Amino acid sequence: DNVLNMIKQIESGTYDLDPPKWESISSDSKDFIRQCLTVKVGERPTSINLMSHAIFKNDSLPSEHLGNSNELLKYQARLATYKIMSCVKTIVRLGSSHRLLRTPSDPLDERHKEASDLFMTIDRMGNSDGQLDLHEIILYMQEYCLHLFYSIHPGADGLLFVDDTKITAFATLMRDQLDRDHDGLVSREEFIKGYCIWKMHLKKAKDATSMHLLASDVYSEARGSPTLGSPELSPKLTWPQ
Repeated sequence: DNVLNMIKQIESGTYDLDPPKWESISSDSKDFIRQCLTVKVGERPTSINLMSHAIFKNDSLPSEHLGNSNELLKYQARLATYKIMSCVKTIVRLGSSHRLLRTPSDPLDERHKEASDLFMTIDRMGNSDGQLDLHEIILYMQEYCLHLFYSIHPGADGLLFVDDTKITAFATLMRDQLDRDHDGLVSREEFIKGYCIWKMHLKKAKDATSMHLLASDVYSEARGSPTLGSPELSPKLTWPQ
């Protein structure tokens, strides 16, 4: 009924733009509305005429005090509440879709746990402060990856030895690749994000070492010396992930 009454008032030109609801609207704006609602078509301004109205020419702020009506304040409050609720609903929907797309057996979850467990193992090599320094990474390499750093001893008939300089250089490379904020330390978050890089470098080192040891065995067999696979020189080899 209110809508129908409003339409009838507009058609007959009996509306008003008086306070309190219109107290925050400028005079130019109200005049523009009145012209748009002119009842007689012949007297109603065209769109070209309306474009030359003062409301489009006046770039300055209104000179009269517009005030803050209760209705305007209520509208602003409703708008702020709507924006907050929209944000909350969006966050809830994103969380729901994330749970639907990810399952406990998701490979991403498994890699995340694998990386987290390895980080804790390396961190325990030192002071367990939640960050990996170069010393802790070197200790891990010496404990679990020593087989990656064999070199042929010069002048010793192809005898292999562990090259400490290679361990330090490789540990430094790993730290620098994962240290995103360049503070010389690798946080748990940095390690997990860069875990694929960690695994990539270990695989490259493993492949290079395999070729190196194969060449050494061929050389040793040709000279009749014990090979790395023989009981005399065979270390305990475990290839980490």
